[in-house]
Amino acid sequence: DVCSSDLRGIFIAALVALTVQSAVLSAPAAAAGTPAVVRSTQQGLQQWSIDGGKLMLVNGSYQDTTTYKRSLTFYFREAGNDAWNHVPIIETEVDRPLTWFSESQGETTQADALVWQKADGVYLVTAAVTSTPNEFRVLVYKFVEAGDDFPDGPGHLFKRVAEKKCPAHKCASVEDALKWAISGEQSVRK
Repeated sequence: DVCSSDLRGIFIAALVALTVQSAVLSAPAAAAGTPAVVRSTQQGLQQWSIDGGKLMLVNGSYQDTTTYKRSLTFYFREAGNDAWNHVPIIETEVDRPLTWFSESQGETTQADALVWQKADGVYLVTAAVTSTPNEFRVLVYKFVEAGDDFPDGPGHLFKRVAEKKCPAHKCASVEDALKWAISGEQSVRK
């Protein structure tokens, strides 16, 4: 019947979309020079195969009558282990959030993030409005093994590797600052 064939077609399209999404986020795409980017608006589960295991991101959102924010929570599963361990984002020696939240004021995004897979690893990139008018703070974190930096901490974490300021003449919004951060260009706006 027509209805069941339409549903079957939708199911097949969804399955193909999930397969394509999984392929896009795999290491070969990044190794070929085209980094895979996952924005906070891409809700749901994202995964990357990493040497020694699998990194997982759960993108979600919270909304009520006064608040809307998106969340990014990371987990890592080592090869041969069924445990999904939280991956903290290291802000300072004592500030290690397990979930990163976007910020909005009315309809204006004040802070947002994306995950960027490059040939040399997976990065969390955040951008936020600063106290200086029309200036944006961009922080870049790399997914790494904790090693000697955090001997009593988690096995894997996002460690800050860069901090940049994107001034108004280059970026007009948080979204522009994120584009600028991953573009390598001197200017996003024309």
